[in-house]
Amino acid sequence: MNKPACRVRVAPLSSAASMIRAWVMGLGLILVLGCRREGALRIAVIGDFGGDTPAEAQVAALVAGFQPDLVATVGDNNYPDGSAETIDRNIGKYYAKFIAPYRGAFGPGGASNRFFPALGNHDWKTAGAQPHLDYFELPGNERYYDLERGSVHLFFVDSDPHEPDGVTRDSRQALWLRDALARSTAPHKWVCFHHPPFSSGPHGSTAELQWPFRAWGATAVFTGHDHDYERLDVGGMPYVVVGTGGMHLYPFRDPVAGSAVRIQKHGALRIDVTRAGAEAEFVSTEDASRDRFALPASSELPAPAPLVPAGSSWKLLDGLEPRAGWFAVGFDASLWPAAATPFRIVDRGAAAGAPPRTTYYRIEFQVTRPESVAALELGLPRDHPGVAYLNGREVARIERSPLREEKWLVPRGPRADGTAEPILVHRLLDPGLLVAGANALAFELHRVPAEGGDPSFDSELVAYPRTVP
Repeated sequence: MNKPACRVRVAPLSSAASMIRAWVMGLGLILVLGCRREGALRIAVIGDFGGDTPAEAQVAALVAGFQPDLVATVGDNNYPDGSAETIDRNIGKYYAKFIAPYRGAFGPGGASNRFFPALGNHDWKTAGAQPHLDYFELPGNERYYDLERGSVHLFFVDSDPHEPDGVTRDSRQALWLRDALARSTAPHKWVCFHHPPFSSGPHGSTAELQWPFRAWGATAVFTGHDHDYERLDVGGMPYVVVGTGGMHLYPFRDPVAGSAVRIQKHGALRIDVTRAGAEAEFVSTEDASRDRFALPASSELPAPAPLVPAGSSWKLLDGLEPRAGWFAVGFDASLWPAAATPFRIVDRGAAAGAPPRTTYYRIEFQVTRPESVAALELGLPRDHPGVAYLNGREVARIERSPLREEKWLVPRGPRADGTAEPILVHRLLDPGLLVAGANALAFELHRVPAEGGDPSFDSELVAYPRTVP
């Protein structure tokens, strides 16, 4: 479809103040100014929108004003239960002209499909997410798929725990994404799904979705679930939460590491891709709130370097109190046994009332130029309480959260397939803690043997080099 090179504002003859009031009341058509170069690609990103609300109507008008070449969603397209009875009213009523084939009641639909949704937890509330799969015709298996448009390669992932092919980083779905990213030669490789790996909203960060996206080749991650807008910098790569498509908004909690911008307004993300690069801007329907930023190409994102790779050999001491300074550089651990990770301690069958037990782990590694590291990411097991130390300083704690385990359908401890690999939760660390030469990473993990679970241990420390200017 040929788009005009420049969009023109269409508005009733009224004052600017009246038009702003019309935005808030959902009475006027929202269009955004901006000239487009010939051959450019424009993408609108929305999430948590499908509730047939006045706010959804305003966001849909905003998106129409963008004149996008395609609309990408980050899930929760059909509230409250993902049912067949509500899907056309929640989606087609506002976005039919982007959908093809369209068989709903709100017009003829589009000449070609320009609407590409990711599944969310509300879309899965009806068994098998069947209304969603019946309503759209999408690539691949329709739950997770990819598409290319010019210099952009989009990857849509199903992050809901009901996904038959799994949601952890070793799942069949994740292996599909890893391989597809590796094959892609596009400068911009963006991953879209629902549950945010990192978020300052009330749902918070999702450890199960903290896949090594950048190491696999992604250049940005877009999610929803928390009903807010947040842009995070994780090792120089943007992670963006766009859960502002029309449902009630959520308040923020304390900012997580890497949080750069937080906006609690309804709106959508507009992305423009030209030969010069890609730029994104969040636009609010409620006021002048904006967030504009560049989306780096793959050539601008050096591959992360593992300082301590998963599967390394660690020194460990189980059930005995170590000498002082056990977590510092240069500590003599020559008498500690060594074990390659993932390492499993078998507690199953321990006597009732057995006292709590602590296992101590440490490893030393070399860093040549710490000043070249822009960010550090530490992965540590989520399943048991513990404390992490880097060069003698505490850098992270893990607290056990049974309530979270009940809500998330991924088992604690060793994987269901019998492997010893634990699920890791990730923390961003200050790279200034690194020193030239020898460095030490250490953990103390606490457990109650009578509870069983055969706790597994693994860890990784990843350095993100400074991005290419």
